[in-house]
Amino acid sequence: MNELAYALVTPYSLSKSRTGGILGRILARTGLRLAGARLYSPSDEFAEAYAATFERSSLEPRIRNAVAQYIREQLIRNNRFKISNRCLLYLFEGPDAERLVREVALGPFGPNPTGDTVRGTYGEYLWFNTGDLPYFEPAALGSTDPKTSREQLKLFADRALTDGGVLERVLPAPAGQDWQTTLVMIKPDSFRQPSVRPGNIMDMFSHTGLSIAAARIVRMNLEQAEAFYGPVRPILLEKKKGSFIEQVRTALKTCLPYEVPQDALERFYDILKERHVGHEFNQIIHYMTGLDAARVPVDRRKEHGPEQVLALLYRGENAIAKVREKLGSTDPRKAAPGTVRSDFGRDITENAAHASDSPENAMRERRIVGLVGDEATSEEADLIRRYVG
Repeated sequence: MNELAYALVTPYSLSKSRTGGILGRILARTGLRLAGARLYSPSDEFAEAYAATFERSSLEPRIRNAVAQYIREQLIRNNRFKISNRCLLYLFEGPDAERLVREVALGPFGPNPTGDTVRGTYGEYLWFNTGDLPYFEPAALGSTDPKTSREQLKLFADRALTDGGVLERVLPAPAGQDWQTTLVMIKPDSFRQPSVRPGNIMDMFSHTGLSIAAARIVRMNLEQAEAFYGPVRPILLEKKKGSFIEQVRTALKTCLPYEVPQDALERFYDILKERHVGHEFNQIIHYMTGLDAARVPVDRRKEHGPEQVLALLYRGENAIAKVREKLGSTDPRKAAPGTVRSDFGRDITENAAHASDSPENAMRERRIVGLVGDEATSEEADLIRRYVG
């Protein structure tokens, strides 16, 4: 039987760009599916309610008091470190999920966690022989037992709209700087099996120095995907001409004893270009949704496909240019070394990630995937309530 579990990346870990590493560690260690993601900026009331769940948990008194104190000091908006209190909630789905995330991936609270866990790698603790704990950074928070897990998940669902979602307002631009918000989508092949890959891609984008302003798992339907990639069709008409002509030229050499003139091949492309580009366009849609547009009835075009992407908003000065530079060329073979597409892309379609190329396209794409900030419901809250009521 499937369970739902969570991990909450702390504000300190988020500020240190450890977000991708934590995700990769959990996916690789547990084999669970990443089912949801949402950014939170907890109110003082939310932080207090969350801290109180740990005080009622099964942790031994010294640890549970330390965790509760940490939440009250670090997750509030006016926190001791004077950093953004953004936290990133990851939701994981699968058999025995609560125990796997708690024991196998996050690891125990304490001074000597094993190095293969999240807290063993990213947690920082200073303990004195007297039992005092002058410094405590758990890297990521999670449940302590099944009962507490349900209570905490319900709290995240109840606060999803008031304390979470698109958090551009939490990241205001400093005076004199022109900040942008851009959309990044980590594509479906990173999620077909649990691995460190999506986390590694996130880590590469963190090299831009930008801040995450929103996150969510998106399963596109056909209408969304066709609207999202609609501007690509006219570009494909020109880009695919050369490769089409070379493919036809090569094929004809095997069955004709003479060279076909270039102008004849170009006229042939003019005859078939709409059909050819339509096929190429449908291949992109199928890759992003897992749905064959030619086989889906009209009345089911709004149903979500089986493939998923991780949609992220990055915010900061010159965000669009910085992300596009780190992304690399559309063709992974032409992408500069050290870029996302050079390291993780396979071909022009399966090229690891997408990033908006202009402020106008960023807003258009954000509307399509539901990351504008005007949502009336939360898919993450709906997912949680299916498990905990």
